Amino acid sequence: MYADPSMAPSLPAWLDEPVGLRPEVTRLSGANGQPMLYLPATKGYVRLSRSGAAITSLLDGTTTGTDVMAQIAARRPAGSTAPVDHLVAGFLEELRA
Repeated sequence: MYADPSMAPSLPAWLDEPVGLRPEVTRLSGANGQPMLYLPATKGYVRLSRSGAAITSLLDGTTTGTDVMAQIAARRPAGSTAPVDHLVAGFLEELRA
């Protein structure tokens, strides 16, 4: 995380609430097994990275965003100093938009 916690950006309060994909959004595998989301409202597809697929697999509507961040942080390689909480929060913010 951050060496000085006071320097870490604050996280949005909604991360303490359950998060999930909208019921109409479909997770699927595209060409070559590429993880994707299908958004019927726009009739569009969103390609997901491996990390994005791991995150979206946790969005069951009962798990909070904070829990998702903790689960992803637990999977990071030993010695990694990446600010996982803010990376996951940023991904969830983009997905939410």
